[in-house]
Amino acid sequence: MSTKPRTDTKRFIAPLQSKGSLGKSTFASFLLEWYRYAGIPFAAVDADVAHQSLKNRYPDNTEPFPALKSKESFGVMLDRLPESPVVLFDAPAQMTSDFLEYAAHYRLLEAFERKGWKTTLLMFMSPDEDARESASGLVKYFGEFADYLMIDNPKLFQSEEFKRTGLFKWLSQRGAPIITMPEMLKVSKINWEALETKEGKHLSISQVIEHPGCSTYAHFELSGCRDLMFAQLENHARFLVPDLGLIKQKVTRAADIKSFNKPSRFADPLFTKE
Repeated sequence: MSTKPRTDTKRFIAPLQSKGSLGKSTFASFLLEWYRYAGIPFAAVDADVAHQSLKNRYPDNTEPFPALKSKESFGVMLDRLPESPVVLFDAPAQMTSDFLEYAAHYRLLEAFERKGWKTTLLMFMSPDEDARESASGLVKYFGEFADYLMIDNPKLFQSEEFKRTGLFKWLSQRGAPIITMPEMLKVSKINWEALETKEGKHLSISQVIEHPGCSTYAHFELSGCRDLMFAQLENHARFLVPDLGLIKQKVTRAADIKSFNKPSRFADPLFTKE
């Protein structure tokens, strides 16, 4: 192993647990929205070619590629990683073991260290056995070579059982913070889907918020969800960008709101452009 000081210049970010319905694609969409708002150059590799949620909503920044189809495809993906400060890799569910097998073959840890890539793994705090086992496998392989963000998604799962595990203790001891995804209610999702049907294409959350056909209630709720996520992502930006100097637009906090004992979820917006 090289003893030279690390000179990380890029971030490789990935949700890789072998379990669907955790909110991985939704979180990835919020993350790309924040990169765009903050002015951070980014690219995404959508390896979930069956759904292509990132490609559909962020076509200008996302390349669909079946990176986990085979060992050869994985090697091609590594060789062609975009020259961007941040690359988000979105993988299909149930592919953790394949990723780890291919990563070991190509000596991913040594290769990333040589090329200046730092990995951030998104660890969803689900009590599901497959999700926890695959998370443990990822930690066993990456160890101290990666940073970790724990994601709590109360709408889809309860995290209390995860918090009693040795994995949670290990992640906490290494400073992995928790990001809590806000609840998005059905009325807003229905309005979002209706607008996509009307436009005949997928829309990002910001496109829905700004759409003249977005209902008042959906506008305020989606704005609140986006703003709460942006604030948390900026709080933990050191895990998400190789250099904090890349952030050109920061969130303006609503700490001075006096109308309630705590900042209103429905303030429009909780941040503004400075």
